[in-house]
Formats: sequence, structure tokens, C-alpha cells
Amino acid sequence: MRLGPSPTALRAQAAPLPSRTAHRAPPRATPATLSPGPGRAQTAHSPTPLCATPTRATHPAPSPTALLAQAAPPPLRTDRLVRRRVTRSCNAGTLTNTAVCNPNDCTVSRDDPNKNGDDGVFYCINNGTVSGTTGSCMCTGCKSGYGGASCDTAGACAASSNSSKDGSDGTFYCINGGTVGGSAGSCECTCKTGYEGSSCQTVSACIASTNSSKDGSDGTLYCINKGTVSGTT
Repeated sequence: MRLGPSPTALRAQAAPLPSRTAHRAPPRATPATLSPGPGRAQTAHSPTPLCATPTRATHPAPSPTALLAQAAPPPLRTDRLVRRRVTRSCNAGTLTNTAVCNPNDCTVSRDDPNKNGDDGVFYCINNGTVSGTTGSCMCTGCKSGYGGASCDTAGACAASSNSSKDGSDGTFYCINGGTVGGSAGSCECTCKTGYEGSSCQTVSACIASTNSSKDGSDGTLYCINKGTVSGTT
């Protein structure tokens, strides 16, 4: 025979079930809440999160002065500028670092009469020597018989008893009363009667004359009545 539930069991079934509440763990004690032990000073520490996100280091923004310094061009190399100015040329010579155009020394041209020294080149011939600076050139020391600004002007010839003088320097061998003419490089000797040759160095043969004053000194001799003249001046 089957027995029914006991009165105690029936009361337990009829009683309402207890409500479930969330079970929370008690808060973890932090160093700030822990009481210091004997002989220790109490210090407060903030709790460290379990998963802390690292923070990036920040830099202060540059100041306007720093930005201007970065944008400014690099300083000029004055030593290079001076070196370039020293070697830079100008119309009359060389431009120095004082910005003054120093004229160059003149140089000679022997074949261009148009060179007047404006560019530092000067026409100078006949052994002349060029001196001065650009724009103020001169030709001096011309050889004998020549003159002028470029020693290009031949002087008048002069007679000489030196047989080596051919007139190239304005001095020409001309004797026996000959008369020198022409200019340096083109001298000539004009002979008087009784002499001949380029320098009147050759006596001429005598000729007869009816003039009683002719004594033959000029190559003419008084000779009449069909006489015959001979000899030289």
C-alpha cells in the first residue's frame, strides 16, 4: 500500500520560492582604503586600471620666431661674392670689390691703325713703345725719323756722310753738295752739276763751255776753238 506525502513535505511545496538576487563580489580593497600597519604612514594611491591605454607624448607647437627662422633663406657667402667681384670684368679694365673699374695697362697693335686705345689696344709702329692705361694710351720712343701719335709720321730726311745710311731712319747718305729730299723711308739725293748717282757719289765727265767763268769745278770747263775737254769734275 502506497503512502502519501508527509505533512512537512506538503508545507514545503506550498511555500513560495525565495527570489534570486545578483551575487556581487565585495569591492577589492585599495591601498587608499587599507589601514596602514603599525609604524607605517598612510599613503594614497589611485587604482591602476587593468587595461590602461598608453598615451602619446605631445610636443609644444613651434613659436612664430622658430617658424620664421625655418622659412628664412640661408645666409649669403660674402667671401664668394667678393671673389666673384674681384674677377668680374668691366669695359675699361677689372671691377674690384670696391666697385671701381680699374683700367688695364695698354697693349700694342702693329697692324691695325684703327686701334686708338679705347679698348686698351693701341696702334704703335716704327719701334715705338706703348704705355698708359685703357683710354689713355700713348706711343713713345719712335725710331729716328718718325713721329706722330703712333710713330707713323715720317720725318723729313737729313743728309749724312755715312755710306750705311739708307734713309730708313730718316738719315740718307748724300755727298758732294747733293740735296736730300723726301721723308724717312723714302729719301733721295739730288746732285749738283758734275755729280751723279743715288748719293751723288759719282763724278761726271767734264763738258766744254764757252763761258770763261767755268773752271770745271762743277764738271763744266771753258774750252773754245775746237778744243776737246776730258777728265771728270
